[in-house]
Amino acid sequence: MDLPILDISYKRNHTMCRPLCLASFTLYNVFEVHHVVLCNYFFLLPNHIPLYGHKTLAGNIGASLHADVIDTETPSISMEDVVEQNPDVIFLIVSDGEYSQADVIMNYVLTQPGLQGVNALRNKRVHFLPLLAVYSPGIRLLDGIDIVSHGLYPNLYPEGVPDLIH
Repeated sequence: MDLPILDISYKRNHTMCRPLCLASFTLYNVFEVHHVVLCNYFFLLPNHIPLYGHKTLAGNIGASLHADVIDTETPSISMEDVVEQNPDVIFLIVSDGEYSQADVIMNYVLTQPGLQGVNALRNKRVHFLPLLAVYSPGIRLLDGIDIVSHGLYPNLYPEGVPDLIH
């Protein structure tokens, strides 16, 4: 007697189908492109913000979901660059060791005087993106696609951005 719960091919197919279905739903219903920054939080080094561009899994997820992912020739940007680029959405990529400081990090970013004119801050579209969801192509990839989809297209996902940090 075959039990579906023990059928590894069923689990594998289900695991692959969910992210593809989520991405397909998002792409089918999207008629807008957002300017996006995917970066490590810039708590200590405001002139050296590590950036996740097109050559990273995080950047690829954003670009695959029709986001205009901000990328540079260097692996980082400055706070002035963020102001100049004026992104619609900012995803702050944090590792699990930083989760306990999530509220402090978000408060720091949201209260930066130099960033107050940035669309993402004015429209409250700064979101956490756990590193484990965009670090390697594995089971947590669905979380990354889910968070980026919800953050980019709140009209499609009125329930808001999933919070895996708190």
